[in-house]
Amino acid sequence: MGLPNHQPILDIVRSDPEYVAAFKAVFGKSGEEISMGDVTKAIAAFERTQVFANSAFDRYLFGGEATALTDQQKRGLDLFRNQGRCVSCHRIEQTQALFTDNRFHNIGVGINRIQGDVPKLAGEFMKSKATLAEVDVKVLGDARTSELGRFAITKGFNDLGSFKTPTLRNVAVTAPYMHDGSVATLRDAVVHYNNGGVTNEGDPVNDFLSGGIRPLNLSEDQIDELVAFMEALTSPEFASQATAAGVE
Repeated sequence: MGLPNHQPILDIVRSDPEYVAAFKAVFGKSGEEISMGDVTKAIAAFERTQVFANSAFDRYLFGGEATALTDQQKRGLDLFRNQGRCVSCHRIEQTQALFTDNRFHNIGVGINRIQGDVPKLAGEFMKSKATLAEVDVKVLGDARTSELGRFAITKGFNDLGSFKTPTLRNVAVTAPYMHDGSVATLRDAVVHYNNGGVTNEGDPVNDFLSGGIRPLNLSEDQIDELVAFMEALTSPEFASQATAAGVE
């Protein structure tokens, strides 16, 4: 969260009446006894409840419900698997679909803006003997440095500008997109990939772009079909949010 340390978080959970009561009930602790370890366990417990499925896509592919997807969405699924090559990173397995390969890739977001600064910033990290905590502070405190991505941890040049592949489940209700929120709409995100890793067609491609990122040559109709398919990844629990966002 870009905080200098965990103290602001601890101040809240140790003083807010609802948190105090909840931590007392669960961990048997109160006041100064509540640690950041307790906080992280509570957050992790909540995140484990965020299991979503039964989207139109799930009903179609895994449930055998032929009418769960529209014809446009079915064409989008075909593009997702083939010409769009989306499954290279957002994987669909035979019996499940997490829509991520859990790997890191440079897709041309963020690092494009700091091309001239990369040698200097990368050089500083290569020379640094910083601890992970110090790296966190540096990355979170400097927008340019943050664009080095996974490289800040591994110091491997193949990781320059690389960020972890997110799942696409419920993607229609999670705008804005990319790690820095620089892409406003789902369609804009598809256009970015269609352009071969640049948000605006004609912009230079960064030198560290992952090898699989290249122009897709999709038509406007095909872009719409891909977007329509990704809108079918919304779980029923998020249907009201999708409606509010103008997604049918």
